Amino acid sequence: MTVAVRMTGIAKRFGDCVAVRDGSLEVAAGEIHALVGENGAGKSTMMRILAGIYPPDAGTVEVAGGDVTGWSAAQAISASVGMVHQHFMLVPTLTIAENVILGREPTRGLAIDMARAEREVAAAAERSGFRMNVRQLVRELSVGEQQRVEILKTLVRGARILILDEPTAVLSPPEVEELWRVLRALRDDGGTIILITHKLDEVTEISDTITVIRAGRASRPRERAPPRSRARWLDATSCSPATRPSRRARRRSLPSRPCSTCAISSSPASASRARSTTSPSPSRRTRSSVSPAWKGMARARSSRRS
Repeated sequence: MTVAVRMTGIAKRFGDCVAVRDGSLEVAAGEIHALVGENGAGKSTMMRILAGIYPPDAGTVEVAGGDVTGWSAAQAISASVGMVHQHFMLVPTLTIAENVILGREPTRGLAIDMARAEREVAAAAERSGFRMNVRQLVRELSVGEQQRVEILKTLVRGARILILDEPTAVLSPPEVEELWRVLRALRDDGGTIILITHKLDEVTEISDTITVIRAGRASRPRERAPPRSRARWLDATSCSPATRPSRRARRRSLPSRPCSTCAISSSPASASRARSTTSPSPSRRTRSSVSPAWKGMARARSSRRS
């Protein structure tokens, strides 16, 4: 296995807040590696360190076997590492081609050669499987189309290690499927993709390897589980030891019942059953499920009426 990224003993502090402590990550070349964890676990901070946006306070970062600890964002881009942020960094009043070449404009004499830029961006979009009109303004695009422009901008700069921060947060289901198609094509072409997310159902669908981060610390990477064992795998990796059900309880509940902490199930049918059992509708509540406070309010209301 060829290692594309190795991060060891990473620590990052912002004032009194410890964002990452003793974080480690190993990503193989040519895979989709999911980095999962709750909000504030340190996922984005670790990836911004890899992309050269933040310098680490401690630890080492290696890319393709070379030590790149503390490098800059420009150096990361030159080394084929690119990051697509959760909040897009596009100029709405410019076209797709103008956004993609921004900062790397081809020139013809003293002027920008827009005809050449549009040809190059259109060719790159076709190679990547993107269907877009490079002369269209970014403000006219949907959120999913803007995200594809961000990915294209990173690929045009030569990125072979692509980091996506919460890419599905604002996408519709069809746009998510289109994104998965693009990511699988990039992986099949030899690219390495690191996917930051906290949506475990999407992780099990697209990723090859999964690393869980809790409170700034990374767990041991795991390969994606086969479909029948996903519920058991998610139950084992997503719950903290203090809240994880016992082995006997997990054996009884899986795969029909989701993990009590993560609310993740192995099938849509079991998820709907879990919702109906964990949060019953008001019409289905029994008399015993009504709290004493509500009973007291009902008695007081009836006494006032009488």
